[in-house]
Amino acid sequence: MLIQRKKVSNNLLIFLFLEKEAPPPKKKKKKKEPPFPIPEWAKELNVLVEKVGNMKKYVASYKDLGFDESFVKEAKEQLKRFAKEIPFRREEEEAARKLEEERLAKKNKKKGKK
Repeated sequence: MLIQRKKVSNNLLIFLFLEKEAPPPKKKKKKKEPPFPIPEWAKELNVLVEKVGNMKKYVASYKDLGFDESFVKEAKEQLKRFAKEIPFRREEEEAARKLEEERLAKKNKKKGKK
């Protein structure tokens, strides 16, 4: 808050109380996380689904296999990530397939008109 003093006459002083707006806070840029490197075995979606299924089986029987609990915890985190990755990749493949079909349909229409 700012106080401004004004002299109106010799005996009279006026004090004005001014509210000064604070500048808006500066937005901090978030650091982008580097993309997760996709292993070679995870390039094909069918292979990925198969491997994730196998990993789920191994995690379910980790005590029999003698896995460390910290390793199992990390594996479960990765399985959660893959549970999101698989539907995303399916949607991407479906969208790419539809675009290709539309492109071929337009191409065939143009050939049919000529």
